[in-house]
Formats: sequence, structure tokens, C-alpha cells
Amino acid sequence: MKDPQTWQRYIDKSSPAAERQAILEWLQTQDDAALEAMLDQEWQHDPAPMPSAMAAALDRQLPHLLPARRTWRVLHTRWLVAASVAMLLGALWWLHRPLPQVPVQLASRQIANTSFHVRKLTLPDGSQVWLTPGSELSVPDNYPHTARTLSLRGEAYFEVAPGTTPFRVNAGGIQTTVLGTHFNIEAYPGEDVTNVCLSAGKVAIALSLAHHSDSTLLLSSGTRLSYKKALQRFSTHRFSPERETDWKRGALVLEDIPLEAVFKRLEARYHKKIIATASFKNARFTATYTQESLHNILGNMAFIYGFHYQETGDTVFIH
Repeated sequence: MKDPQTWQRYIDKSSPAAERQAILEWLQTQDDAALEAMLDQEWQHDPAPMPSAMAAALDRQLPHLLPARRTWRVLHTRWLVAASVAMLLGALWWLHRPLPQVPVQLASRQIANTSFHVRKLTLPDGSQVWLTPGSELSVPDNYPHTARTLSLRGEAYFEVAPGTTPFRVNAGGIQTTVLGTHFNIEAYPGEDVTNVCLSAGKVAIALSLAHHSDSTLLLSSGTRLSYKKALQRFSTHRFSPERETDWKRGALVLEDIPLEAVFKRLEARYHKKIIATASFKNARFTATYTQESLHNILGNMAFIYGFHYQETGDTVFIH
């Protein structure tokens, strides 16, 4: 292929068809650097100068050979780069594509007080909770980064640290919202009444009422709200500030509680099963007990209501 006569016939377009096709196929197998080196070697070192006609013809042919080859390489390389970028963008889109908006239940941890004493908890934002025995508090794993919303079953006293997001407690069919205050919530499973007692600051109580627009009440310190779930009615009245001390020291505070509900609270606090064969449907009870034994509490109640009780293992029979 490097024979000058062969090139001359190719340039003069006098090459046989087979020879010309062979030259074209050979040129396609060479890279740009090899072609340029070959041309330099064959013509620059030729003893006889290239005729002007040959040089002019070669100048006319080279743009169809080398640039075409270079253009194909550039376009081919650019196509590979573009394809790679497209594949990368496609992969990134797949990884970060918007997913269907399916409601996701946020993970949370359940804190249950299975002891016989009030359990004091300190939340990540510095808020403190006194959790009554037999009660359960649900704290989301993202607390308090995106929200400060808790769920309560039972009873707890809260001292809320100030924060940029509202502090909320869902309990007993109502939601209590504060920005920094002290309050107690009673929301025992099976009881029809939910109580919120505010000892300091202010709270907003959101009530969902059937056949009515939802209502929000603002409570001031020293106010107790009682919400009857079955009737969807609420009432408020004042209470003694001394209650705050009672809640924090773990006292059993019973304020106008149905006697049958008192038995349930005693079950949860003292881990006993209380079976009442007598009917106490209309009886209500108010008292405060600090570190009292179950035996002493039942003795006091038996004296007031005239019943008898018997303890057998983990079960108490009232008749």
C-alpha cells in the first residue's frame, strides 16, 4: 500500500476498482497519527519532488480521507460520551425518581411503665414526663426534629421545654397542644372521661365533635378540662395547684372518678386483677394517696362504701 506508484494511480483515479477498494479499506483501519506519519515518510523523504499536479490532487483528496476519519472518531467518541451520560442520568433518575405518595406510618417507640412506681422520663428536647404505673407513652423516632407529637394511654404529668415546634399529646380522643407549660393528662383505656389539668402556662385543646365543627379551647393555669367521649361534651373547673406536687411525687390522684374505673386504675398500678361481684355503677370516688399499699387503699374504700374484699394471689375479689 505504501508503494508510490500505487498512491499515484489512486490519486490519478487510474487504479483498478479492486485496488482502489483495497486502499479505502486499508485507510479505514489506520488511525490519524499513522496516516500522517506515513504521508510524511513517503513524500517528505522522496528524492524526487512531488509534481505540482500530484500535490494539488493530493490536497483535494486528503480532506475526504483524514478529516472524514477524524470526524467519525470525534462523533463516535462524542456518541459514546453522550450515551454514557444518558445512562448515568437514567440511573440517577431511577434512584431519585419521585415515588408514589403512599402514606407512611412513622416509626415510634413505646415506653410502658410496668413498675409499681411513677417513672420519670426526660425526652431528647429536655421535656420531662412522669409516667404513671400501667401507662404507656408513644414517642416517634424523629422526635423532636420534625415534630413533638406523643400518644398516651393512661396517665402522665408533663413539664414541657420551650421549643420551635409545638408540643402535642394525643390521648383519649383529644389533642393537647402547648409551647412550654406543665400539665397532667388522664386518658385511661376503657374510661369514658379524659381529663387535662393545667398547672402552669397555657394549652390548646382540640376536640373532634360529631355533627359540629371541630372546637379548640384555650386553658389557663389552674384549670381542669373533663371531656366525655360518649356524649362529646366537656366541662371545666378550677383545681388546687398542690396537685402538681402530688403528680410529680407519684401520688395516686383520684378526682370524682367512677368507682369501677378506680378499680381498673388500681389494677394497672399494682398489677392485680380486681373482680367486683357487687354493683357500683353510680358510685364515684375522690382521694389522694401517696405511697400507700393496695391493702390500705382498699381498706379505706371498703369502709366508705361498705364492701368486703379478699386477696388471693394476684386476684382481689370484692363483694
